[in-house]
Amino acid sequence: MDAIDPELMDQRVAALDDKLTALLAEIEATCMTWAVDLAGRVENPPKSEDT
Repeated sequence: MDAIDPELMDQRVAALDDKLTALLAEIEATCMTWAVDLAGRVENPPKSEDT
């Protein structure tokens, strides 16, 4: 089995960490958008044409 190059592993871990950070930021932004939209719907429910 070949020896693992610590520098290469550090680079790969750093790259994965960057990707994970970006993904988590995107998830957070999506959740915030949904929360704001939901809060807006609760505060101002759509008006029904039946009433």
